[in-house]
Amino acid sequence: MEHINKVFGQLNTEHHREYKIIVRHHLKRVYYTTMAREQEVSEGYIRKLAKNGAYYFLQFYDEK
Repeated sequence: MEHINKVFGQLNTEHHREYKIIVRHHLKRVYYTTMAREQEVSEGYIRKLAKNGAYYFLQFYDEK
């Protein structure tokens, strides 16, 4: 658990926007549509940020 928190901390530092999207969507169950409306961007853009952030997280997690 400590390792996961460390990886999330690094993701938050280096990719803050993607981190917020991943945490809000997967842990707090906020829909991409809601976040897109809040930020006045397309849902596709939010999905792309989440996907990029998830890949970064998995890559960093696998390296450790």
